[in-house]
Amino acid sequence: MAITADFADYCCELLSSLGPCKPKRMFGGWGISAEGCARFTDDVKGKLMGMNYYAAPADAMESPALMTPWARMALQAAPGLPKAG
Repeated sequence: MAITADFADYCCELLSSLGPCKPKRMFGGWGISAEGCARFTDDVKGKLMGMNYYAAPADAMESPALMTPWARMALQAAPGLPKAG
């Protein structure tokens, strides 16, 4: 499944309570991940491959309020990144 720029923008909208978000193209996809979730998989040349990235929980994809706790955990787990208030 190809992830579109519109979907990446929607994910940034879900993360908006933490501050500005810019989606970034990475490795043929987009650079957005979360802690404690299912491993992201992608179709690579007809073969389903697991990546070292994790998908956000399905319910967190419904609103910024549900995404915010996951985004805060991801920021806390990321060394060297500024911490959200």
